[in-house]
Amino acid sequence: MAPHDEREPRTQRVVETASGTTSPSNAQSGNLAYIIAGLTVLGLLVLGLGMRGCVSFIGDAVLQDYAYEEVMEPYGQEDGFDLDTEEDEYGDEDLFGDIFGEEETTDEQQGLHIEDDELTAQDALALDLAIYSATIDNNLAASAYGNAEKSISTFARALVLKDKNASDEIGKSLRGVTWGQGDTSEAIAAARELATATAEDIRQMELPKAQGEKAREVSHSLERGRSKAVERWEAIATELTVLDSTDAISSTELIAADDDVASAAGEAAEALASALSASANR
Repeated sequence: MAPHDEREPRTQRVVETASGTTSPSNAQSGNLAYIIAGLTVLGLLVLGLGMRGCVSFIGDAVLQDYAYEEVMEPYGQEDGFDLDTEEDEYGDEDLFGDIFGEEETTDEQQGLHIEDDELTAQDALALDLAIYSATIDNNLAASAYGNAEKSISTFARALVLKDKNASDEIGKSLRGVTWGQGDTSEAIAAARELATATAEDIRQMELPKAQGEKAREVSHSLERGRSKAVERWEAIATELTVLDSTDAISSTELIAADDDVASAAGEAAEALASALSASANR
């Protein structure tokens, strides 16, 4: 019978490593611990940079405000911009009117501007009436004549010159009245007679015969230009009738008559420009 071995059974020996743990699961953790540690460090770094930027921003704002107060204090602006003052100075409408195109226009921008409801003939004649200022020549650029057909260009120049000469003559006569030269009623009557004669002279102007593919378009524009020029001088005669009044002149009536004169001059110039342009591109 074999002798019984009474020695204690052998147990597995465990050797502690430098990790400081004796858990067998440590060998199964892999790189996860390093990844977690790296993300933690990165998060702390980002948080620190954010805090640094915030503190820097607040510090700069405080310094700028302090510097502004130091500069503006001598000018009575100690507490920064006064928003109420800025709003009162510019106003909401003025500030945003230009941006949205809603700025109000005055009578002066639209045409003749008269502050008084009623005025005398001399006061009215001293104004910048369209009779003097809104000529066809003023509304028609010199470049419009360009390469237009000679007969078309000659007609347009003749009509524009007739309009300008008559306007200058009336202007000289009526302006003289405001300077104490001559009788007001007589000057207005003479001007009205000249206006009627000028309208008839322009009406009798013979239209040239246009050539080329756009002949019909040129002829139509010339006829319209002549018609609007006649209309302008008939409107001038009407405005002079308004001025030749023994009673006080209504500013509303005068403005309406003056607008008719100015509009006809612009439309006549536009029609002549169209005829010249079509003739040049025939």
